[in-house]
Amino acid sequence: MIRPKMKYFCLLLCHLPAFCVAQSPAEYLEKGLYHYQRDQLDSAQYYYQKVQETQGYQLPALAGLINIALVRTDFEEAKNLIETGDLLSEQPGVALLDWCKFKTSKGEYFRKTSQLEEALAQHQAIMRKSATSSAAQLVYAYATFHTALTFEKLAQYDSSFYYAQQAYPLFLQALDTTDLAFTSIYNGLAVCYQRANRLEEARLFYLKSKAIAESQLGPVSSDLAICLNNLSSISRAEENYKEAIAYGEQALKIFRALKDESGVSGVYYSLGIYHYYLGDYGRAKDFMEACIRIRERLFLPSIMP
Repeated sequence: MIRPKMKYFCLLLCHLPAFCVAQSPAEYLEKGLYHYQRDQLDSAQYYYQKVQETQGYQLPALAGLINIALVRTDFEEAKNLIETGDLLSEQPGVALLDWCKFKTSKGEYFRKTSQLEEALAQHQAIMRKSATSSAAQLVYAYATFHTALTFEKLAQYDSSFYYAQQAYPLFLQALDTTDLAFTSIYNGLAVCYQRANRLEEARLFYLKSKAIAESQLGPVSSDLAICLNNLSSISRAEENYKEAIAYGEQALKIFRALKDESGVSGVYYSLGIYHYYLGDYGRAKDFMEACIRIRERLFLPSIMP
């Protein structure tokens, strides 16, 4: 007969493998991406940091950490991570895919901090390096996609639309259309199409993004909130301001639930515009002032008391 203490010890031994099996660095990176796509940033950070110092995995881990810092609008942290990655990326023997992942995140840092020519240089360098590699088809698609988004921010809408058109079939070849990555891909493509005044095609991309986000992420996700806010801009373009406000309010609830202040400020700005066009100048002023307060806190810390 097994005594009680020995019984518990045996049960513990039975369960030990589940806790003690070592995970490979590649598995940690996969887990980091899984949690990042689901707005679980602390968990994503944990997994990326597990391999941040592991030889051969440092650059993709840094890329993941940079992406997390950008979502948090922690641009100083992103800059510090990029400085570390710059040194590593110049070392001999760096894998092409790892180099591209790091440069993609670096390019997005430049785009989100409005250093647009620098962003363009990063993404076009990735396009040149990955163009002839069959193993880098998806990397090339993303570089083309981010080039489109950068041209959109530069207000060069013809170029933005051109690269968006180039990127879409590349993604269709490289990914299943039910892949969660298509939530952000459809959103980004839609923005470029919308800027080219292709509103119906843009709306279709937004709705595809919304469907994937709702089915795979549920009712609360940053992807869904971004999509809803973007749909509100389609309604605004059609002068359907009440529908635009309805979409914006749905997005606002999600961003608030996620405690995403950058997202909240973006919706405040949109709602301010919509209420202005409806002649509700008081609410428009309130939303704009709320937007400014958040953006001063997030993006201009040096001027705050």
